[in-house]
Amino acid sequence: MESKKDSKEVASRRAKGEFVRGVSTLREFIHPDGKFPPEADRYHLIVAYNCPWCHRVVLARAILGLEAAVSMDVLFPIRSDTDDPKGAGLWRFVPSGEVGKVKLDLCTQNSIGEEKYVVDIYKRCGAKQTSVPILYDKKTKTIVRRKTTILTDGAEKSEKKDFSEF
Repeated sequence: MESKKDSKEVASRRAKGEFVRGVSTLREFIHPDGKFPPEADRYHLIVAYNCPWCHRVVLARAILGLEAAVSMDVLFPIRSDTDDPKGAGLWRFVPSGEVGKVKLDLCTQNSIGEEKYVVDIYKRCGAKQTSVPILYDKKTKTIVRRKTTILTDGAEKSEKKDFSEF
């Protein structure tokens, strides 16, 4: 757990312009004996291709051969501006892939709900975070994990064979 001293140091570092990644509270695992067992078509990723942490997850999904088992939505890579009604710096779904003069065909709609912004998915799940990647459980309608090792930690904690159940 982060101490008050640590919090002050983080605030000071951020005030100086340094990027300090926050500590995630959503750290469940996909594991046969756990709360979230491996099941085909149960889990869903939300990623942005321009995010290095998401890139790691997308690669792991491909290497582990989970494209058919774990569905995925792709966010618009440019976060919201200050003129956006929800505020600046938010990840969002833009299914047309078009904002201003920017057009990207790889963007998708939110296939797990009606939310247009990632922050609203977190709110629906009772969390205060706003970042990606997200691993979402379609069965329990909650966020399982938002750490970059979403798919690989389960394999590291047990063995890769656990993913064969997908």
